[in-house]
Amino acid sequence: MNSALLNQPCTCNCGHSRFAINSKPIIRFFCHCTICQTVYRKPYADVTALWARDVLLPASNDINFRKYKYPPALDRGTCQSCGLSVVGFLRLAPFVKIAFIPSANIANQDLLPASSAHIFYHRRTGDIEDTLPKYSGYWSSELAVSKFIFSAIFNRTEST
Repeated sequence: MNSALLNQPCTCNCGHSRFAINSKPIIRFFCHCTICQTVYRKPYADVTALWARDVLLPASNDINFRKYKYPPALDRGTCQSCGLSVVGFLRLAPFVKIAFIPSANIANQDLLPASSAHIFYHRRTGDIEDTLPKYSGYWSSELAVSKFIFSAIFNRTEST
């Protein structure tokens, strides 16, 4: 692991909930689902995903975790102070657990990949004019994110 990537600071919007990451993110996308609209208090969420094992939560943290929908069981963590999203975790397969972090929570914005897509676009509150792929529908959106993540797993395996 590149030592420059160790313990990169992350924080919620108000700065109360803090944690760190130890790797470069896998993917970044915009989620327009109604849960993200509620939790993020915005028309869509700008989310960055990385391996859950690379998220370092402090032993005593002020993050409230809650599952809003089953399945998939994305365990969304919000700050006890400001109530905004901090980090979420999702198990895609027995040995694949992903963390989803609001992109703005990652202090070193140079680590962020370019955005790859819009998901749950059918739930958008307004049209977005960009060239990114737009996935509508539950399964189409879920499969798009899974494809990006599993592609990253495959590419990482090939490069080692």
